[in-house]
Amino acid sequence: MQNPGKWIIAAGLLITLIGVIVYVWYARFPKAAPGNLPFDFKYESKNLKVYFPLGTSLLLSVVLSAILYLLSKLGSK
Repeated sequence: MQNPGKWIIAAGLLITLIGVIVYVWYARFPKAAPGNLPFDFKYESKNLKVYFPLGTSLLLSVVLSAILYLLSKLGSK
């Protein structure tokens, strides 16, 4: 690793960029927030609340798999 400072700055900028994108996305599309996606199941009765975030879990899995795949391809060069 030649200069870890550059990697830390790049990672910080990437996290900031992702945060801005998520913030703007939720401001424009509040129904698309996690917990309101298709296949997120909710059941409420008087004494019971059940929440099963299947849609959010699937979306998170796909996004994280894509990020890890790209990182592994960049790291193998």
